[in-house]
Amino acid sequence: MVTVRERDRAREFSELLFETLFGLGLMPLTLNKRAATFEKYPRQLLEKLRTAEKKDGFERAYESWQSDALRKAHPAVKEAGAPRLGELKRWVLDNEDFFRRRRVVRDLRTSIYGRAFMYLLVRLAPALEFKENAARAGLFDEVSIQTGPRGQELRLLRVVVDRDFLRQHFAEHVPVSRDKLKTALGEGVVDAALEDSVEFILANPRYFNRIFSGKEDQQLRGESPEEGEGDAS
Repeated sequence: MVTVRERDRAREFSELLFETLFGLGLMPLTLNKRAATFEKYPRQLLEKLRTAEKKDGFERAYESWQSDALRKAHPAVKEAGAPRLGELKRWVLDNEDFFRRRRVVRDLRTSIYGRAFMYLLVRLAPALEFKENAARAGLFDEVSIQTGPRGQELRLLRVVVDRDFLRQHFAEHVPVSRDKLKTALGEGVVDAALEDSVEFILANPRYFNRIFSGKEDQQLRGESPEEGEGDAS
């Protein structure tokens, strides 16, 4: 039986993993995808760690998975999202003992779809509702100039980089998501869930700049993230 401490570590790991994968464009952009779309990369990592050799094999197993993930990463966000892999690697290596426990890996394998779906339900569903309502309200007209990872200037919507501006407008434009979260999670955690969605947008500015500006509309109609457009603006 998985202990309370192990459940806490499993939640910490899975949320860091999903954050990393989304930042690389390797998580679904809609919630109506089949389970395999949510599970693919998490299950690959868990399998590599499960079969890693006892001596010096754990880091190699992670790096093999990381190499595969980088090859499949969405070209538009690959450079900005890649540094998250370093944080995930440190967590995995620091918690090797955790992944060596069979009951832990078994629990993660069986629960990874539910964990991934709930992670995105809380964060992505409100963000996509905001996309539609905020566009009608004209909130995407202002553009902020930022310096990108290679020193180039990027034209990003103010709403994906200005924390105060986003928080000022977000809650009033996601009434449907608020009601759904209230039903799914309980009224007491709705505000915290919406804050998670705000932080999700701010943590992935280049991705949501594409989503809010309509550059990802083809993907939102059913194309997988790794098959998307390749321009990086």
